[in-house]
Amino acid sequence: MKGDILMRKILAVMIMLLIPASSWANLVYQTSDGSLGLIEATVNLSVDLRGIQYAGVGSDSKMAAYWDGSEPRIILVKRNEDRTTSGDSALIFSPSDLTAPVKSVASLGGVYGTELIAGSNRGRVIYLAEGTTITELYTSDFTYSNSYTFAASEDIFTPQILSMAVWNYGLYALYGLDNDAGLSVVFGFDGQLKENVSSFKRYVVSSDASDLALLANTRIGVARNDGVDVISNNTIRSIVSSDAPVRALCRDTGTGFYYVEQSVSGDVYTNTLKQYSSREEIIILASGYVGEVSKLLFDENNSMLMAILGDSILIYDMRYNSLLAEYDSTQLGGHPVNIALSYVNGDDGKTSSGCNLGMGMIIFLACACVILKRR
Repeated sequence: MKGDILMRKILAVMIMLLIPASSWANLVYQTSDGSLGLIEATVNLSVDLRGIQYAGVGSDSKMAAYWDGSEPRIILVKRNEDRTTSGDSALIFSPSDLTAPVKSVASLGGVYGTELIAGSNRGRVIYLAEGTTITELYTSDFTYSNSYTFAASEDIFTPQILSMAVWNYGLYALYGLDNDAGLSVVFGFDGQLKENVSSFKRYVVSSDASDLALLANTRIGVARNDGVDVISNNTIRSIVSSDAPVRALCRDTGTGFYYVEQSVSGDVYTNTLKQYSSREEIIILASGYVGEVSKLLFDENNSMLMAILGDSILIYDMRYNSLLAEYDSTQLGGHPVNIALSYVNGDDGKTSSGCNLGMGMIIFLACACVILKRR
């Protein structure tokens, strides 16, 4: 009898192992004066605006999330283009407490004038981009690791990096060529910033591009002036045609993606948020948001879409296509210019169901067999 009771208790624990562990995410936003603000969003769909947590370091700054081993971090880079100095500096924050940095970095490996940042979700590196050069730094001490420069071709084009996206131990980068044809090029790099020619080649996008995103099934999406291109199996094809430039792009839960069309009339920028669904349907989620900035993030773990549209941040629960929260610049404490998703429990944005489910299932079946034999 006591043995049966014990086995039932063990069985109950094993059943708990079959339940995916949840994680919760902080949405960190940056305002135009360089301040950091916080929105907490949890798996039970509660959204809490915490507001500005760290006062601005100036408009000439850039922000991103990255992983330092198993620790999620936020980096706020203060740009310095004066090459007689030591270069850009940075403040490092824990997403669980943005009120004070956990580390200050006086010099980022000799990088000057950072325009874009991509944090690695594996390993211990971060990518900084300025002009035509991407520099890879170790996050342990922010010293130089590797770099890549896309050299200009005199009288033909002058490249400028537009967007970066991390994949496993490598990086995709989108370069604009600033030429009469308005061409852009997508590169694939390995973990040492060498072109990964064995599995990926350069792709020329035929219209002025602005953003790059990793989509489902190892596909790459490219936002351009007249639509969205998708690169898959070494083939590039146009998926969406648009009368307005597409300025932001991110994946969804299936094989589709979200994107922002931005129309311009004089000095007025108007944003429309759309979804290209797995059924190849185009769905309008929001429209009429005025402002030049547009950014998209998708939290795969909680099926939440986060967007900057003009001067507002919108958060959606995409399981039900419902708007959870909307905050304007007054509520946020400033005009939002960037957002970063950072998990606070050491998760990487996925549930830990892979580990729990596999081991839990094995132990569950073993315990079930023992109980049945005892009967």
